[in-house]
Amino acid sequence: MKTEQPPSQMTLTAARETGLLSPLDRGRVRAQLGMLGSFSANDVRRATALMLARLIDYYAVVQYTGPGYVFGRTDSTSASALNSVASHNYMYGSWSYREMGPSHPSCTVQELINEAGWLCISAASKLVAAEMSDEVPEATDVLQQARYCVDSLLAERSISGINWSDSRRRLGTPGIRKLLVRIQSALPSVQIGLGPIRPVVLSKDQMWMAGQCRDIREWSAPSVAA
Repeated sequence: MKTEQPPSQMTLTAARETGLLSPLDRGRVRAQLGMLGSFSANDVRRATALMLARLIDYYAVVQYTGPGYVFGRTDSTSASALNSVASHNYMYGSWSYREMGPSHPSCTVQELINEAGWLCISAASKLVAAEMSDEVPEATDVLQQARYCVDSLLAERSISGINWSDSRRRLGTPGIRKLLVRIQSALPSVQIGLGPIRPVVLSKDQMWMAGQCRDIREWSAPSVAA
């Protein structure tokens, strides 16, 4: 006997069309990230703040899913997104939301916007960066640095308050919303350094380590008292 199909989830496209997704503050994005020929550590901080705010907007309308599994590796951080409409497996008589494979070249940004009802942080950050880059193309590189910063803020337990590697597949959508608000509140009190590839993020308890980071060419000091 065929079980009842689970409800379809909201996509970003549907949320925009129905007015449920807050519009991107284009003026703020242009004011803070426009005309960047090169970028500073303070620019990375501003881009990270913008990205966190937009991620919170996204998860107000779409669902959160943890990263994907790769060949049984539970520590995989492979990007994951699930289709908003459940598919029926006739062999097993069950329904599931199909994995879309956002890391694969065939899965485009537009496809994720139109069809994904569940997004991991990596996939959602990719969409935020694409949305803001469409508005300010010269900010593409600094937005990539912001994606790295979001990863670091989540991974640092003294900032996020959780063991991210153990929790990222167990958290539901309400949990990820609370977590993003928590690291958003912590962002002004962290120190951010520009490294050769990825930025370094230090919590207020780790700032003594700044002198040991030899490859950092510039620091963005906390903007609030630690």
